[in-house]
Amino acid sequence: MKLRFLYRLCVLLLLTGMQAVHSQETAVRINPFESRQTIEGWGVSLCWWANMCGKWEESKIDELIDWMTSPDKLNWNLFRYNIGGGDDPSHADGHMVTGKGKRAEMEGFLPSETSEYDWNADAAQRKILLKIREKRSDAAFEAFSNSPPYWMTYSGCSAGAVNAGSDNLKPAYYDAFCDYLIEVCKHYKEVYGLEFKTLEPFNEATTSYWGANGEQEGCHFNASSQVALLRKLYPKLQASGLNTVLAASDETSVGASRDVLRTYKTAGDILPMLGQWNTHTYSGNSKQRGDLRNLVLETGLPFWMSESGAGGNGLSGNLAMAQRMFDDLNIMHPQAWIDWQFVEEGNDQWCMVRGNFANQTRQIVKNFYVRMQVTRFIKQGYTLLDSPDSRLLLALNPEKTALVIVALNSSDAAIRFKTDLSLFETTGSSAICYKTDASFNCSQTTDIAVSSEKAMNITLASKTILTCIVPVTVGEPISKINPAQSYLLMPRIASTVARAQINNGTGTGVSLSDCDITDVLQQWRLLPVNEEEYCLYTKLDGNYYAMTDNSVYSLALNPLNKLDAKQRFHIRDAEDGNLSIISYASNKSLDLDNENTAAGTRIGLWDYGTDRLNSHRQWRLLSVPFSTPDIGLGIREIGAENAESLIQATFITGRNTLKIHSVSPTANLEIFNTQATKVVHAQGSSSYSYTLPSGVYFVRIASGAKSRNYKVLINE
Repeated sequence: MKLRFLYRLCVLLLLTGMQAVHSQETAVRINPFESRQTIEGWGVSLCWWANMCGKWEESKIDELIDWMTSPDKLNWNLFRYNIGGGDDPSHADGHMVTGKGKRAEMEGFLPSETSEYDWNADAAQRKILLKIREKRSDAAFEAFSNSPPYWMTYSGCSAGAVNAGSDNLKPAYYDAFCDYLIEVCKHYKEVYGLEFKTLEPFNEATTSYWGANGEQEGCHFNASSQVALLRKLYPKLQASGLNTVLAASDETSVGASRDVLRTYKTAGDILPMLGQWNTHTYSGNSKQRGDLRNLVLETGLPFWMSESGAGGNGLSGNLAMAQRMFDDLNIMHPQAWIDWQFVEEGNDQWCMVRGNFANQTRQIVKNFYVRMQVTRFIKQGYTLLDSPDSRLLLALNPEKTALVIVALNSSDAAIRFKTDLSLFETTGSSAICYKTDASFNCSQTTDIAVSSEKAMNITLASKTILTCIVPVTVGEPISKINPAQSYLLMPRIASTVARAQINNGTGTGVSLSDCDITDVLQQWRLLPVNEEEYCLYTKLDGNYYAMTDNSVYSLALNPLNKLDAKQRFHIRDAEDGNLSIISYASNKSLDLDNENTAAGTRIGLWDYGTDRLNSHRQWRLLSVPFSTPDIGLGIREIGAENAESLIQATFITGRNTLKIHSVSPTANLEIFNTQATKVVHAQGSSSYSYTLPSGVYFVRIASGAKSRNYKVLINE
């Protein structure tokens, strides 16, 4: 008893110490087979900075465009062109200039209801647009609208309605507004040979930001009004001869985007009209990101994060914005991520270049290099990998010969990632690295060694972002579930992990904890019952504890009993590489209490749901870093024969391989599949080796009066 007490005390002290330094050292295993979205590109809106910078000297414009588009700089290839509505001329140098500045007074192409199109308007933004196309032949362009022309609106002002929460476009002008947008797109194709990939008629439309005499163009459309407009716009666009497709709905927040998408889905006919879903991420939490991804995934539409930005202070603010970028990419899985502004006056947060529009001066700011750490190295066509930590962004090139790791440390202390690359077939001996911090600007720094065991330690000083490029090769895919492997069970929307709660040898439940791979209570094994059902268990002090459905909300933790139906769970693909874990007894899913993701949150059981707003009930299985599967743990003994009558055997399972070593030199061996068909019958040896298709098998070994029965899972 004293020894057991001292052991538990040492474990407690060890875990307490590890948790105290969790933020300084984290172990991760990178899985090349857990791929996510393929990147279409990176970019920026041209509104409003191009409205000013397009008036600069040619050489200065060319320099800006080189900074944006060059592969060794920001490497941007996606650009959003603003079709200005144009405000009442009597408002010139008025409310918008005193708000967002002269840059926000976008010129429209129809000054009045009776006028001809003025194609000389908006010359500055057009100049930037065409120069980008000349510089970057693979660039793709989206046209978007902040507001219809002022004369189509209730308020007579393109900044919004008198009541900012009300629609401003008069229904009588729906057709005219649709025609206006299409005519601008046709003009660019016919005159300049530039065809927009997408046309977006809305901008943050369900918000109450857009009021008459406000700071910028804006127009409220409630969700049902958006549906009505799209029903008019779609057939007109189809008949236009353009290949341009519709994008929607560019809501300001992830939650608003999710809600509008559900309205579109309910309408029934709208989603087939769209060619892309867009969202902004000025606000949103991980749960909302996961839910939006689930909804977009159901539509099958391409997905852009089409606008974001934030204030802040210095490098800390820039790194906070980078963390938002990581969260968007790792949880929402958009194929594109696009900034709001490229050039700004008076700050270094909302831009990559701080300029003076009147004096035509410009200076790259730190935010440029922070963003470059991602966009220069994770190129178009690269595929993101599932990230086991929110501070990491991971990608493979199309040839699967280069792994890109972008690591972010926004804290005030140094941190280290102990990186396990053992799931790659081969790795190079070192990684080429670039970093941005207070002193470095996406500058090449010291290479990081990769050990012969495929381990790499990435150390980041405070306030640093580091990019590492590792030569790799990727072998044959591995099984997602291996009963011989220990796993971390991680929510789809968080970097915390499931931890068994055991006090004095009694299981009290399961809750989330900060990840610590030395904590044995965070390590879970999966005991196969059949091809889709498993017991999830952990081990402490030689005792086995399994997740148990005791018909209440909170998940229980009881001694492992192979025959207890309450300890059996269906593990199913939940799309996008995630899993659902459903109780066999109640058909309820592992659930995060109150949708929380923080350490200490209870894990319970709830209906999985059918509305796809269930990302808090989706999970990831991550093999424990620097661990290896145990020999024979893919084997489960079945039956209840007397121990004295059993014949002992050792099993080794591999990819489609089963090796058996018996203590008897004359053992009789029978192997059956799940249809009770005998697939092997052999005798007269103590060692057998077979290649079998993946699946579950039943093995009986007998010698004289002794016998033993096993269930075996063979993996691909």
